[in-house]
Amino acid sequence: MPFSPPNDAGSSAIEAVFSDRPSRLGTVGDVPAAVARRIGGDEILAQALRPEALEGDLDAVIVQGAEPLRARAAAGGLTFDRGLAAVRARLAPRGRVAWTVPSNERRAAILAMSRGGWSIRRELGGTSDGGTSDGGTRDGETTLVARPDPYLLRPYRAGDEHDILRLFAPSFHATRGLAHWRWKYLDNPWGATRITAARAPDGKLVAHYAAYPVPMCDGAAEWIALQVGDTMTAPEVRAVGRGPTSLLGRAARHFYAAFCDDRVAFNYGFNTGNIRRFSERFVRAEKVEDVAYRTRGAEPPEVAGRRLDVRAVREVGGAFDRFFERVAGVYPLLIRRDAIYLRWRYLDCPDEPPFLLFSARRSVGPFRGRLVGWAVFRRRGAMLRWVDALVDPAEPNVGPALLAAAARHPMADTVQGVEAWFPDRPLWWHRTLEDLGFVRRPEPDELALMCVPHQVGDAAQRLRRAYYTLGDGDLA
Repeated sequence: MPFSPPNDAGSSAIEAVFSDRPSRLGTVGDVPAAVARRIGGDEILAQALRPEALEGDLDAVIVQGAEPLRARAAAGGLTFDRGLAAVRARLAPRGRVAWTVPSNERRAAILAMSRGGWSIRRELGGTSDGGTSDGGTRDGETTLVARPDPYLLRPYRAGDEHDILRLFAPSFHATRGLAHWRWKYLDNPWGATRITAARAPDGKLVAHYAAYPVPMCDGAAEWIALQVGDTMTAPEVRAVGRGPTSLLGRAARHFYAAFCDDRVAFNYGFNTGNIRRFSERFVRAEKVEDVAYRTRGAEPPEVAGRRLDVRAVREVGGAFDRFFERVAGVYPLLIRRDAIYLRWRYLDCPDEPPFLLFSARRSVGPFRGRLVGWAVFRRRGAMLRWVDALVDPAEPNVGPALLAAAARHPMADTVQGVEAWFPDRPLWWHRTLEDLGFVRRPEPDELALMCVPHQVGDAAQRLRRAYYTLGDGDLA
């Protein structure tokens, strides 16, 4: 419900937050006395225009506006840190603050509270990509209700990667090397270190929320989206808070304020189980569809004609850029699979076994040497994974020729089958896959494509016609 100015009946939302009538109440900024009296009573009201003027251990503080808490930082510039610290110093250990700011200050307020040791319990009004919103604040305003807390949240700082890798092992029952982390989070051509870290009072990293940016295109429209992954919480703190007040929930709120709101088109990822339910409930994630998982036998397919030169390559250049521009229009929404992307995503990836990129070029005719398709494969256990592909629909033999080359490569020795993620679009590619013997099956881990819209409000709807592959996530 809309929240009217605090001196009329619309103040009921904030009053409901303090329905227990705190015994000692402080106010900062232009909080009408009538509101404070209804919440706390005349005899216990500590009225102040500056946080420094508050006295005693207060059970609650109401702050109206951004300016009363804004102060100059020691390093220059204006921040909320000193004002929030002054309020915190005068709160009882279980005290609460309700801080109402213009919605265009919401991001800065969340980040200041997160790094200053506050647990945001509720959000009234505004936009709450990183948590719940209960309404109740007048248009153009957001109220953050928070308690002091010993855990601090902040963006990545140089050196955090060592603690991140230590947390990764028990969280995912696997190890990850420093080279992989640097490739994924430092060397990404579209932006580095989209990471939120939560630290315990002793400095230990206890929660982590991260993503890497990728370039998307949908016809003439081009955006940056974030592929979310590596969300994790240390086992010993998983009982801290619940849902949006858990450390993972708080890390998500900080992450969305720092890296997402009005900055990227949308977030996406492929997840299942608890993290999917968490995302749907607390960060507005929408399920797009179950992952389009396909399998076939290991035998190489028959390829009609001999008009293609297919080989594994370690270099990509202008021909791959020109090929993408030539064929992208026949695909729906997809990642910009140009030379920069292919080099970073597959050729520069330090993982073992490596990704193998195969190119297909015409070997005869007036367009001899012209690139007409490429595909990426990798062996994982007993399966050959078809990780990615882009082919010219005018060349019907490209898909079979690329698969045949990979199936005859030494990496495919003794594999039991081929697996891939390819949706039913575009239709001609779906039919090619069916002709190759691929069968749609339930994804073994019940993974689904998920999306959180930001600048592109209909992102989930657009993704329901998108072209994606195993390589679009971080599970390949």
